[in-house]
Amino acid sequence: EMATSGDAGAKAKALALYDELARRADDLTLRRTAAESALTLRHGALGKDLAAAKEALAAGKEVATLRQLDTLAKRHPGVAQIHYLRGIACLAPGIDDRQAALAAFKLAAPTHAEAALQLGILHYELGDLDAAVKQLQAAAKRDGRLQAAHYHLGLIFQERGEQKLAVEALRKTIALDPESSTAKWAQTKLQLLSGQIRSLLPGQVIDPATEILIGKKTCEEIEKRWPVLADARLIGEVMEHQDTP
Repeated sequence: EMATSGDAGAKAKALALYDELARRADDLTLRRTAAESALTLRHGALGKDLAAAKEALAAGKEVATLRQLDTLAKRHPGVAQIHYLRGIACLAPGIDDRQAALAAFKLAAPTHAEAALQLGILHYELGDLDAAVKQLQAAAKRDGRLQAAHYHLGLIFQERGEQKLAVEALRKTIALDPESSTAKWAQTKLQLLSGQIRSLLPGQVIDPATEILIGKKTCEEIEKRWPVLADARLIGEVMEHQDTP
């Protein structure tokens, strides 16, 4: 009813509700319906084409979908969602064209939070940290619920040695949704930054480099609590008893 009332405020509330359902609904069909309804409410008849493109990308039909999106972009060059989906298509394994993805996300980023997020992540992966921070901060400002924006800001600040900013970004990541996989990664990074290694959250998987770093940090904490024995006589006695059957 809000969506069809003709009132701008009601339409905004309906869009917010559709977006929330599309992100959080447990039922997959409800999430898809909400996403399509949001697109239709924003873009009219074009929304159905965009919803179909999203479904096709999810089904792995990126090559054909990209052709369709390119056609839509020529007809509707000002619609950010089209360029965002073009960027997602370009990143898919069947295409894997980062430069084309960058170009598409740049067109959408000024008004599209998730496009700014993807653009920031791409800049980070390509080593342009200043551009990455700019886009990730823009994404987080436009939509404060984007966990990935705060998480990647935390990674960049950590890489730069800006520990206070890194900790703030990672804590924000965790606060937004403590049960998400992104929050679990953030929790591990936060433990490493603080040096207070306790335990990994359930379901956390870590890369070898992080595992090695956790081991080093744990050893440092153990040595602080129980200093390494430097008495040569006592060490000799211990070794002698170890050799005794």
